[in-house]
Amino acid sequence: MSIFFSNPFILYHQFKHSIWLCTIWWVLFNQTIIGEAKIITVDSSIRQSVTSGGQAVFTSIQKAIDTANNGDTIKIKPGIYKESVTFKKNLTLAGSGSERTRLEFDREGLVLSASDVKRANIQGLTIAYTGQGQRSTLWFFRSNIILEDCTVTGGFYSGIYITAGSNVTIRRCQIKDNRRIGINIANSTVRLLKSKISENGHYGLKITKCRDTIVEQCQIHHNKWSGIYISDGKSDENEPRSTVTLRRNTIQANQQDGVTVYMIRQIIVQQNWLQDNIGNGFKIEETASQLIGNLISDNKKNGVIVRNSPSILIYHNTIASQKVGLDLQNINKLDVKNNIIAYHKTGVITNSVITTNFDRNNLWANRKHYSNLPPPSKDIQYNPKFVSVEKKDYRLDDDSPMVRNATDKTDIGGFAHSNPTDIVEKPQVDSTGSEFQMTESFLPQPQPQPQPQPRPSTPKILEQIKTPENNVQLPESLPKPPTMPNVVVHITHIQKQPYLIEVGQRVKISAQTVFPKNDLRMVSCQLVGDRSGKTSGFVYQKQELNWQVSSDQIGLQTIRFQANQLVVDVRFFVWQQKKPPRITKINGNWINRTDSQKPIEYEVPANKETKLVFEAEGGDSLKFSYVFLPVGAKTKENTLTWKPPRSLTTKSGARSSTRKKNKTSSVEKQPAKFPLLVVAENGNEVDVLDLVLIVELD
Repeated sequence: MSIFFSNPFILYHQFKHSIWLCTIWWVLFNQTIIGEAKIITVDSSIRQSVTSGGQAVFTSIQKAIDTANNGDTIKIKPGIYKESVTFKKNLTLAGSGSERTRLEFDREGLVLSASDVKRANIQGLTIAYTGQGQRSTLWFFRSNIILEDCTVTGGFYSGIYITAGSNVTIRRCQIKDNRRIGINIANSTVRLLKSKISENGHYGLKITKCRDTIVEQCQIHHNKWSGIYISDGKSDENEPRSTVTLRRNTIQANQQDGVTVYMIRQIIVQQNWLQDNIGNGFKIEETASQLIGNLISDNKKNGVIVRNSPSILIYHNTIASQKVGLDLQNINKLDVKNNIIAYHKTGVITNSVITTNFDRNNLWANRKHYSNLPPPSKDIQYNPKFVSVEKKDYRLDDDSPMVRNATDKTDIGGFAHSNPTDIVEKPQVDSTGSEFQMTESFLPQPQPQPQPQPRPSTPKILEQIKTPENNVQLPESLPKPPTMPNVVVHITHIQKQPYLIEVGQRVKISAQTVFPKNDLRMVSCQLVGDRSGKTSGFVYQKQELNWQVSSDQIGLQTIRFQANQLVVDVRFFVWQQKKPPRITKINGNWINRTDSQKPIEYEVPANKETKLVFEAEGGDSLKFSYVFLPVGAKTKENTLTWKPPRSLTTKSGARSSTRKKNKTSSVEKQPAKFPLLVVAENGNEVDVLDLVLIVELD
């Protein structure tokens, strides 16, 4: 010990020598025992496995996996591989692109499964179950997996099933046309990024008892049940409870709710777009929630429903054009700030809230603003001046009173005014470079007064929903938001009362459903509409009816099936949801209403009776009314009759101007102008035409 303390450099050199020997040993061990990671090729175009240049080329993905070591890459050439694949090694399975490389299986068993894998990467494949068995397509069990640029389809229970403590990242994938759930996640941690989940038979995405799951920049649409369903159910305190973040997703046209949440720890919902879902935008029960910066509009039922929850924070959302904007029941702590809640039957419903804070919410054009709640003193009521409610464009116009009018000096509502591209293009990161979990502290921050800038004619968030000219969907683009649901309705039994069908839906009826015991070759089918009888979109072939419902068929329609003397009528009531009125014609001529700041000028002759007939879109039962009628004008429904008075003076609208020329004065008469407001309403929405009648003076 005395030598040690008196000679400190001896220890240093001995330690340095030991480290050097250990390094040499580790290098030799890797070269001799582990070996270098290698690339193994799979090619379906060859008849049998071969060896080329010292490397094996396999015809089967499974055979290549069986010979691989941890760290190897299985390179899969273009082709169709019909087999079931399973592995427990740390590998990379690299296809040649999902459109060129297909792994499929049609017998009992999973198409691809991985269990107890510490690290694996699967990329560039279409993975499809093509059989009739009751299995999922892809299964990850107790594994750490990255799934990239793949298409997963055909599964019975689910396209992808993730369970048993797995840690999975799914990026730029398409999960579609699975018979039940698109992605089913249980007791795992998942990051789902930039993926498309559509046209699955049940939920698009189901999450159960998952910690720290993130769904970001995904498109979840046209699923038969809710787009996203999250539920832990009743569980013991020791069991994991889900915390889920939904950020910058598009959730549209699902057959139930956009998002359904039941009994989880917390959900954080930031800058999502929920529109045209058949049920509610959000339905949340027994869950602490944060909804910040979302656009929730045009869902058939309600915008947001929250029940029996400990707390909810609702900041900077635009909630528009539904039955009820916010339905908040039995909540202990409620904080609602800086939202736009407009164009509903009822704006806000609350009940049994212990702590309530409403501040700077703008309620506009609701039939009833509040129910079970006295109007909060800090809320406001101004026209938010959306770009176009009719076109479902809820950005704020340049002169909107919502701009920089929030409590934090930013814009009220869910869409930024000055820079709407922030919603989709700027992921938030922490100091380590990792994308952060949003918490209550993430709110729009006060900004300095910006320099005036021209508003772009088409902001980026709306440019992204355009379909390219060649009809190819761009990988990172948002789906075009449907103005009408594009949903197939299968009629599987015949009822006496009419089926309720919406314009844009497609109806399918098999002749066997109507006449199960008859010779189907003898069955005829025709549309004998009780109203218009128009047959556009009506096709009957191979004993099956396909009917694309169009707007000219609104009303009661009857489809008649006949087999010899047997006749069965199937009745439908065709309707179109919330089509806002729009005054479009005067005396049959289209009106150019491109400039909303200027009135429409319409010339009428002097000393002659003029009849103006106004036409509007938006329903059959429109009610017309008029403001600032000229003296002597008469109105009946959509028609105005008026004869300008014989003598028009300056007081009645004529203006005179005097000019001197050659030392003489003359009076030049200017046209007389009479302002008029024409109002068309359908009981829900109102359109106003700002009109000026111009009378040329003699």
